[in-house]
Amino acid sequence: MIPYVDIELYDPISVYSDYYLTGEDLDILSSMIEEGRPQDAVDYFISQNILPPGIKYQEALSKYLDYSSMGILKEKEKKRVLRNTALLTLGLSSLLYTNYNTFIKKVYADHVFKKAALTAGGAKRVVKDEILGGMEQIVDGTFTQTQFFITNSIKTLQKEMLTANIRLNKIGLKGEAVSYLIEEFKADLKNRYPHIFKAIKDGNVLVTSKYGQDGYRVKHFKVDNYLDSIISKSILDLDRTANVVSATIAGEKVLEFYLANTRKVKKDREICQEIIAKKINGVSVLALDEDTAGKLGIMTVAEAEGTPDFAFSYNCRHGLKRLDRGYLQGINKILGD
Repeated sequence: MIPYVDIELYDPISVYSDYYLTGEDLDILSSMIEEGRPQDAVDYFISQNILPPGIKYQEALSKYLDYSSMGILKEKEKKRVLRNTALLTLGLSSLLYTNYNTFIKKVYADHVFKKAALTAGGAKRVVKDEILGGMEQIVDGTFTQTQFFITNSIKTLQKEMLTANIRLNKIGLKGEAVSYLIEEFKADLKNRYPHIFKAIKDGNVLVTSKYGQDGYRVKHFKVDNYLDSIISKSILDLDRTANVVSATIAGEKVLEFYLANTRKVKKDREICQEIIAKKINGVSVLALDEDTAGKLGIMTVAEAEGTPDFAFSYNCRHGLKRLDRGYLQGINKILGD
């Protein structure tokens, strides 16, 4: 018969305790900012306070899935695993948002606002609220879907094995004959639920889904890769948004499109390469309104964001920054203003 298995569970309280931002962490991060090393601060924050708890979560859920595919959990044990999965998910979501919120509010936002010359208190609050609210929504949505995938997968595997055991009991075979049937059953299980076993094999336990041009799409990621991507994007979004708001308040027409993060990627987006290739007075720029874009023959910020290739989306390394007065005066001459 298919054997029963036990799973040693992770403690949902202590598993993340070492990764909350401390006063010492904030001092280190603030020093990096003061020394003119903002990207080092971002990289340190992600590597110390975001990725490690995500890896712990990935290890736990991969283990729970793997053991659930090996044998039968007693009903009480299954309930413990499902409850622990929910607690680990809730704990990680809370940690991620708490750390991100603290980093932005106490370390990074003031640096961004100063660089963008955004001084209006109301505007700064709006920008922070937009960025923090967006991150909270992403984290909650993604990890809710991930928990749903894990718990449903465990329930599915367990139901299949319990059903198989009932059939095997009825057949009444023993020894090598029953061992052969069990192996055959497990092979069939992998064929019928390839997404579950691929997640077990690759560690791609995190799940996202959305409706797009190709219909409903589900994607699986490694937790650390996904977190690195969304946190990096959100921090760049803060910088981009602050510059857009500040330039708009000042009545400026364009922003410089530049390489804000020098980390390596396999290939830059085609839309980014197109924007960089088009230079006005020696600078790659995007317009803040359609009239300016039309006169200069360039894209607006909104147009670049909305193209199928999605500038400023995940793993885009480019940012926006305000230009000096002399350059802006030259643009106004071209525009006839």
